[in-house]
Amino acid sequence: MSFVGTKQINSVDELEELLTQNYNENSYYFLRLPHKVSGIVKKRPSEFPSIEGQMFNENLELRWKKNQKGYQVLVLTKADFIHDFIPVGTDFSYYLYLLAIAQLLNDKYLKLFSFYFHTLSHKHRKTWETKTRSVVSYGKKEIETRFPRKFKIECYNDNIDIAQRYFIDVQTATVHFIALTVAFKKKNA
Repeated sequence: MSFVGTKQINSVDELEELLTQNYNENSYYFLRLPHKVSGIVKKRPSEFPSIEGQMFNENLELRWKKNQKGYQVLVLTKADFIHDFIPVGTDFSYYLYLLAIAQLLNDKYLKLFSFYFHTLSHKHRKTWETKTRSVVSYGKKEIETRFPRKFKIECYNDNIDIAQRYFIDVQTATVHFIALTVAFKKKNA
């Protein structure tokens, strides 16, 4: 099972902390700026934070987009559930309404409803199926999905490839999200 969720982050420091918590040796960045893209790079570019971007590795992709309150973050992962992210795909408006009421009442009720919301979201969230597909740059014609020409890809490790992970709604068989990911090459024995 996989998870898709969203979260509002209020500052660049919070965004950096979230990225640092999920960073590993196989992580890559991709920033979108008004006049260019960073390409897929190993180190966080100096233009960080950009208006929007993403960090990905073999476990997840974190996408961020600047808004009036800070940054809206979307997580696409193989994990079952990530705490503090609101699941995407199920109508949680009633539960969010209860959380808002609890917050108005006081913190004691907020903790109770927060636990209740977490339990409900874990039981009733939309189930996502994932499929991973290889991605190559132009030049290798046997693969259908390709990146544009002259696209910077820093992949220094010969044992990994950049790939795409498709997030498919199991009820409708519709692809809703496509995340960048890292795929490990199979060793010939």
